[in-house]
Amino acid sequence: MGCCNEPSVALPQAGQNPAQHVNYTKGMVLGVDDFTQEFTYLANRDQWAIRELLGYGTISGLAITIDDAGVDDGPRLHVTRGTAAVPSGKLVCVPEEQCALINKWLAKAENKDKINKLIADTLPPLPPPVTKFKLSLYLALCYQDCKTMPVPIPGDPCRSDDQLMADSRIADDYCLELRTEAPSQIEEDALRDFVAWLKKMPLIDTGSANEESWATALKTAVRLSLDTMKNSPAPFSSSVLFEKLRAYLFDTVATTKLEIPREHVSSFLRVAFRFWVTNLKPIWASCSCNTIANPSQDCVLLAQLEVPIISVDGVWIVNDKAVNGEFKNIHIDESRRPYLASMRLLQEWLLCGFASDPSNPVTLPQSLTKISKPSFNGITTTGGVQIAIKTVNADLTLDATHHCVICNGDITITLPKCAIGNQGRVYIIKSQKETTRVHSATGDTIDGLEHKTLGIHRSFTLVSDGIQTWHIIETS
Repeated sequence: MGCCNEPSVALPQAGQNPAQHVNYTKGMVLGVDDFTQEFTYLANRDQWAIRELLGYGTISGLAITIDDAGVDDGPRLHVTRGTAAVPSGKLVCVPEEQCALINKWLAKAENKDKINKLIADTLPPLPPPVTKFKLSLYLALCYQDCKTMPVPIPGDPCRSDDQLMADSRIADDYCLELRTEAPSQIEEDALRDFVAWLKKMPLIDTGSANEESWATALKTAVRLSLDTMKNSPAPFSSSVLFEKLRAYLFDTVATTKLEIPREHVSSFLRVAFRFWVTNLKPIWASCSCNTIANPSQDCVLLAQLEVPIISVDGVWIVNDKAVNGEFKNIHIDESRRPYLASMRLLQEWLLCGFASDPSNPVTLPQSLTKISKPSFNGITTTGGVQIAIKTVNADLTLDATHHCVICNGDITITLPKCAIGNQGRVYIIKSQKETTRVHSATGDTIDGLEHKTLGIHRSFTLVSDGIQTWHIIETS
């Protein structure tokens, strides 16, 4: 029997490639492998977008508490329902609150072996055996899937019972587990370290933007650290490498002499963020080109639990008693938990910022630092205004922390250099007991003069034009 269609063949059975999708062609015979390949491609696109553009961590819920399950059962760990994205980009949903008895976990033979090994690796050999120990447990949420909904399938006669049915669905699932070792989250830790490093960058009042020198300095800082590790005689895993590098990888401001002019901070951040994306993130990335290095680490760390334990008749149990339903010696540390804030939350934050808390009023006057540079289109006050005031008895050079200066003695006050960084800065200077000399910086003037003298009980107010002149706008 003939056919008017072009000859076609099915794709060979092989492992699915998440970077390929089916090229549907007229006459193609589609099989299970083709549909699985198309699903693999589409699912991977979603996961790729989540992990590369959003990151991973807790999305909502998954709060952790501990209560008393009773005299015999001891402390009970609770995790509320919620959602998360794991490092591979898969979404995990915990639909109902979960709980676990810590003593039952400790009683399992495989966990007892882990604890004994941990003690042997942590403590020196002690003659008698260790009966008390402070155990660190890590609560991790991982993605799993499971096959479900078996249905009859056609096939050859004379099959066994297990060949008559096949699962028709693969359901998303999860695994909440306690571990003696934390899941690796190198990328999360590196990201936090990098941002903390950027916030320590020294800012200067004046200067020019030099993106090329910034990029060179950033690359040099990292290259020194990586070259040190390359010359080490022993090979290291990525996690060990990171722990050895993080102590000083992002602490090279002094050696690279990175100084950022205030007016060019945004330009520097563009360079720094590009440097993270192109140079640093590939080193620490959890996933690379659709592949996660270690599937057992495809988990989100929810918390670290510090649990005192004691051996009773060869069985480890929690060494703590509940007082009014609370365990005082079990500590929950969620500081390392990664989480994802929605774009809507961040949008509202950017639009509104902090709101004043009337129950916790701000202490005035507030100290002004070199990085404090507020600006206003207009401001209205309904109460008293407090400014920074300082009484001095010796010569003083003013800076951004000063505003009103009372001079007690025959002293000299030196103004800072007029620059774009202090344009509009105001100083009030009063001579209290003796005459006071006020000098401008080299190249600047005070209303055309290099210095001014204040008589006893006299004062004036000056403002910088940001170029080379301090203008006297009020005298008394």
